[in-house]
Amino acid sequence: MEDIMEIRFAERSDLQDIITISNITHKEHYERLPQDFNNPVEKSLLEDQLRNQFPKGFFEKKNQSKSIFVCKDQNKVVGHIYFREIEVPDMGRIIFICDISVLPKNRNKGAGKKLLQHLVEYGKSNNVRTFIGEVWAENPVSEKLFKQTGFVAKSTSFRLHNMNATKSVKHTSSKAGFLSLSNPLFWIALVLFLTWLSMLLTR
Repeated sequence: MEDIMEIRFAERSDLQDIITISNITHKEHYERLPQDFNNPVEKSLLEDQLRNQFPKGFFEKKNQSKSIFVCKDQNKVVGHIYFREIEVPDMGRIIFICDISVLPKNRNKGAGKKLLQHLVEYGKSNNVRTFIGEVWAENPVSEKLFKQTGFVAKSTSFRLHNMNATKSVKHTSSKAGFLSLSNPLFWIALVLFLTWLSMLLTR
């Protein structure tokens, strides 16, 4: 069968499909890792959070620090990859992959792989030196996807949860917070990680 999947920059008209896929993904993450994700919020609230991350003009600017590619199959958005481009001293341009999500019924059909491969080709053509992605230990499918695309595991992180502590009520959706890149904890973790990586590479 002829391959009819299309990968392109997201457009404003794709936003509702991106929100739908993000809603599904967040619910799946919570069901699998309730200790790491807050309770799924009302759909309308999560939609407002996601819409705020893509203000007017976001989809019209192709050369910005954060972008989204979507995968269309039979003229329908079935997945997306959300990424951030940054410049790090002594390391050059880096793409940090924030999220890869595909509709459940379209998984295991190559959409995720095509999105990741397209991003790598895009990065190489724009002089990106390093690509970084994170995968939950409980997500072997995503781990396999990264390895198939040429990624190599470089570190392992460990967590210890205090189950007696109360979750913050400020962040109504951990997934939306991570996706949005407006979460200060995300940037603190990223800066610490990149600092460690820079030291490692200069040894």
